[in-house]
Amino acid sequence: MIKKITLIIMLLFTLILVSCTTVETEESSKELPLEQEEIIEELETNEDLNIDPELEEESNPTEEIIEEIIETEEIMGEEVVEVKEKMIEGKTLSERLSLLKSNLHEQGSGKEAKEFFPDFLEVYKEENNPDFPQQFLPFRYYYSEEADVTVNICDVDFTLFVCEGKLDRKLEESDYGNCEIVEQYKNPETIPFNK
Repeated sequence: MIKKITLIIMLLFTLILVSCTTVETEESSKELPLEQEEIIEELETNEDLNIDPELEEESNPTEEIIEEIIETEEIMGEEVVEVKEKMIEGKTLSERLSLLKSNLHEQGSGKEAKEFFPDFLEVYKEENNPDFPQQFLPFRYYYSEEADVTVNICDVDFTLFVCEGKLDRKLEESDYGNCEIVEQYKNPETIPFNK
């Protein structure tokens, strides 16, 4: 008998739960069309305001935000690449540049410069310069993209100057501020052959 009473109570409780759930679902589904009607009414009201579509596009902050988010995701999605400095002859770029500048106009400095910067590309050739003896000409200007410098090497393998950036024309006095230059190039009259 107790079992039957318990079973009946459980059945009644289950029916009450099911009926409550059904009622809630029905109520929420009734609300949905009302919200849709409100949205439609708002849209129609906006159309009545005669908003210029071009102005609406310009002032749409949502698109800007979306673009910013996409750009941020692309940046964050990139792999972090560890940059290792290129070693040549056991020396870093800064060490090679330092040696290049300190060995200006030394015997074999042109060959050493070419070894230190294998990416040298000839960008200018100074074939005529009345201030220097013909045996030193031409002066070849080499550019290294790695170091972002231009180096001048004469025909007897001496380096004459190192300038920051790419110099694809004859060096002028106005360029001196960006260059390490040997005195002989600045003042050719100091060359023993010219006396």
